[in-house]
Amino acid sequence: MKRLRLIFLLTVAVLLLANCHGEFSNVCDSYFHEITNCTDAWTLPVENGENKAELYMQVNLSAGAITWTLQDPSGNVRWEERCEASNGPELITFREFSTPAAGNWHLELDLQDAIGEYRGVWKTQ
Repeated sequence: MKRLRLIFLLTVAVLLLANCHGEFSNVCDSYFHEITNCTDAWTLPVENGENKAELYMQVNLSAGAITWTLQDPSGNVRWEERCEASNGPELITFREFSTPAAGNWHLELDLQDAIGEYRGVWKTQ
């Protein structure tokens, strides 16, 4: 698991360092060391003319669950997933969206009796 986490962190670092003209990255993360029940919300922008958007998610839980929902600017759910500590402590996953709708996309994370951390990286170009 430590190796997967290191690979993910290196991938994120490369993506952030490789940012060149016309690309944008946004990182959202949170660490919670006690049982947490809350909802976190993030706004993820897409500019006119961008050809793709990607959302990378890393979740590392020792207890509880996290459900996330990504909506496009029209309110359509484009990705919904649940990660539970009982399914394994760490999940690394991503989705790519071709010709994404311009505007503010919304990422909502619902933590249920969760202990651990999450990190999301939103990249557009």
